[in-house]
Parts: sequence; C-alpha cells; structure tokens
Amino acid sequence: GGSPCQSFSMVGKRRGFDDTRGTLFYEFARVVKESQPNVFIFENVRAFLNTTCTDIDGTEKTIEEAIKINLGGHYNILFKVVNFKDYGSQSSRTRTLVIGVRKDLQNISPFDIFPEKQKTKTLRQLFAGLENINEMGKISETDIFHSFREYDAKMVRWIENLEEGQSAFQNTEKDRIPHQIKDGK
Repeated sequence: GGSPCQSFSMVGKRRGFDDTRGTLFYEFARVVKESQPNVFIFENVRAFLNTTCTDIDGTEKTIEEAIKINLGGHYNILFKVVNFKDYGSQSSRTRTLVIGVRKDLQNISPFDIFPEKQKTKTLRQLFAGLENINEMGKISETDIFHSFREYDAKMVRWIENLEEGQSAFQNTEKDRIPHQIKDGK
C-alpha cells in the first residue's frame, strides 16, 4: 500500500488528515488488520511516520505509534527510511518503508524480504543506448518515456557550458548560476 503522499510531503501543503487522501492510510491499516496477509508493505514520504494522527481509539499519536499498536500484535514490523536509488531505482527518491510479516510465520522476518543494496548507477550508465534527442518537446519514437522535456529558456545559460559531472551551481559567472528573481533581485 502507498496512500497518496501529497498530504504528508514536505513539498506539498502538508494538510495531513485534513486532506481526504491522507485518510487512506486508515483504510490500508484496516484492510491489513481484517485480512491478515502473510506480509504487508507500506510506502510513503520520509516524514510520514512522524505525522500525528487521531488513532481509532480517539487519541493523538504518530502514525508509527498507531501502526505498532494496531498491527504490532500480529506482525513483526520493520520501519526504514531508504533512498530507492540504492535499491535499483533509476531516480533518487527517499521514502519510508514499513514491512510487516505475520508473527505466526516461522523462520522469516521483515529483514529477510528487505532487498539488497545495489551500487547506484551513474547518469552515463542510465542514458547508455538511448537515442540522442536535442529538440525540446521531442519524444523518442521507440521509447515514450525518453523525451527532451521543455524547460525555461533562461536555464540554457546555466547548463550550456557544463562539462560532464559538473553542476550549474559550480559556474563562476554570476548570470550562469541558477537563481530566482524576487522583488527585482
């Protein structure tokens, strides 16, 4: 399970349970409690477990505490913050994983099903074999997920002279360093 993260994300408005998407967590916990699957996996943003909720007993507690109280009696539970790029994902995405294994299952724990770390791939490795696309808005004819998305034209000066491995923040010319203009500054 993975309820929509907008309710808990540091990027969003963080309306938590005031946003109906945030309450889907309760439905997931209810389904797990009722159906008693052998294993459950829940995924959400880093801050998810520390978010305060009103539990089914009417008291305020963190989501982590609510999970432990409501599911911990029947499950061995692992709470772990990971970056998916360390486990084979093609992008850097820090997430919270909650893995529960029913306590009556012999010789298995959440650690047994947790994936092995993998060496993070470089951009060169990720892009190897992809066709060269140099036109903004163009989509590959053989891979719809490979495209040159449009971006603000002011960004061209930030990146046009970079060498492989450099960041735009390493530019020495002030007008080539990424910035925002606020109040004319």
